[in-house]
Amino acid sequence: MSFTRGQFCKDLLVALGNILPTQNVINFMIGWSIEESGHDLSHMASYNLWNTTLPLPGSTVFNYANVQNYTSYAQGIQANAATIRNGLYPALLRALQTNDSFSLGVTGPMAGDVAGDLSVWVSGQREPIQTSYTSTIIAIARNPGNAANDTASGTGTPITFGPGGCPAFTLCPASDGTVPSCKTNCECVYCGNQSQIDKCKQVCDQNNGGVGVGVNTPSIISQLGAAGAWITNPTRVIKMIAGLLLIAGALVMLIAPDVLSVIPETAPIVAAAKAQPKP
Repeated sequence: MSFTRGQFCKDLLVALGNILPTQNVINFMIGWSIEESGHDLSHMASYNLWNTTLPLPGSTVFNYANVQNYTSYAQGIQANAATIRNGLYPALLRALQTNDSFSLGVTGPMAGDVAGDLSVWVSGQREPIQTSYTSTIIAIARNPGNAANDTASGTGTPITFGPGGCPAFTLCPASDGTVPSCKTNCECVYCGNQSQIDKCKQVCDQNNGGVGVGVNTPSIISQLGAAGAWITNPTRVIKMIAGLLLIAGALVMLIAPDVLSVIPETAPIVAAAKAQPKP
């Protein structure tokens, strides 16, 4: 199903409880959606202009951050509305519901609590305020041009997963000269970008049932060469531990008589044992 950005923004506002949204508030949603999914909607997740990660029946993973492709226009509206309503964005939700374009930054300076909510949306934290994010939204909202007519088809391509539930994708720019990967042990290798590592770890955790390990390129294990390969072999590690335990036990047996000999109550027993002829 094809749809326009403007229609999706208006329908989402209605789903949030604003049955008569003003153009200024619609423009805010247009600016926010562009900052999230870009001007070219052909590359966005299916029916998901705000890149929400809320899984719903039939939805699929679109990218490394677990953004979802939704099965229909209605499901996309449902998912984005549910996310905005989840309790993490109270000031933003209130402004959207009440046509408060001033607090949203369209007709006045953006309210601090709204900016805080948007910072939570993009970074997961209320502070520091993500001023670059909020400023871009405001600038577009005040001059959206023809963005309301941007058209999407709702056909986002699901991401593929490799061995161990790791996402198969590449994030480093070609000019970087390195190729990041998510290995079978969910080791996420990225070009020094910690935020991308954290996102990969999250996907690994969700899909692999374990803990994703994030390291910067080059991998710490790969730096160890043959030793690193030996360490990552669980059978060898178990054998090594067992061998060390046996050696420790043998040492205890060898020194035990000498230790006991210093205890007066056991001295006669130790002396008698030492006096026995050796076979």
